[in-house]
Amino acid sequence: MPVNCVFFLLVISSLLFAAAPQTISRDMSKRVLFANPDIKTDYSPLMAEKNSRADSLLPALNGDMALAELLSRNPNLWSVENLRKENKISTNLKVNIIYVDGIREEAFCDFSKTADAKNWELTIGVDFVSGSSNVAGAHVQQCIDQARDEIGYAIQDSSGNTLVVPPKAVLQDIEKSKIPDAIPIDLQMQLLKAHRSVELTGECPSDIEAYIILLNVWEQVGSIEMDLPAISDVLSGESIKSCAFNREWNKKYSETATFRCNSNDICEYNQSQDGKTLWSWNAYDNRLEYERKKILFFSYGKKSIHNGGTMLDLRIIPLSTRLFLESYLNIKGEPVSLGLIIIGEGG
Repeated sequence: MPVNCVFFLLVISSLLFAAAPQTISRDMSKRVLFANPDIKTDYSPLMAEKNSRADSLLPALNGDMALAELLSRNPNLWSVENLRKENKISTNLKVNIIYVDGIREEAFCDFSKTADAKNWELTIGVDFVSGSSNVAGAHVQQCIDQARDEIGYAIQDSSGNTLVVPPKAVLQDIEKSKIPDAIPIDLQMQLLKAHRSVELTGECPSDIEAYIILLNVWEQVGSIEMDLPAISDVLSGESIKSCAFNREWNKKYSETATFRCNSNDICEYNQSQDGKTLWSWNAYDNRLEYERKKILFFSYGKKSIHNGGTMLDLRIIPLSTRLFLESYLNIKGEPVSLGLIIIGEGG
């Protein structure tokens, strides 16, 4: 066989291989399907022009047939990668598929018409013509994931409430700030706002919402076991403040403080207004118990609720690298007073 013919056959074989239909190889177990996506299709002007000049050697593209074949190979095409283990996404998805002439123009992704995370409108240019047509499905899903990263999306929680998952950069800030995963995303967002406020000003959060949400936060993390050595290590070396909000008087309170524990798990909590108090660690019941003051061998002053007194128990739970939940508990372990301990300047 002549050398030129061999070369021609090799070129044709490589083109056929490149254009062979392929399924998306990404892990579909991490994706969540959109419910009832609204899909519309059209041809770009260049693609419409090419179709108008079709002949037996260059047949017209039937875009809808090509898209149907793509969907048959990839039934999870209209899905988004799962970032937070959601089982159901409630974002309304509207997609305008534009069939493009991949020889003369590039595939594209445009979500500039999307106003919020609950309602997406994407315009996706899909190439079923050139050698890049074998990655058309991956292009569609990359566009969907890009919209998720930059806009956020909506989910339903276990109670059927709609929650907005923020853009990926915000999720990364939540992770970097070490806000507990056990807290729902809406509360995580509010804690991140308070965290950023403390980070910026070094003062107690000025937004009263940071205090109003604390009971809801407690319901999610209140039973988490205190890591007293770690908490003591963080708080003892920092400039901290105790922050609270009185709903009855609609007034915020703050005072500078120090918190240190010794090797015997006795902790000294010194607040600029409330003074110095001592607390002993009860690891079994996950709480700090008030210790009476002593002169020599004689105890005096207020008593713990476990000794017939009124001094409540204390539990401290990290909410971020700068926020700690300060919980004063009654004899039943229920929160009577909730506030924040913040790491201000130098944290």
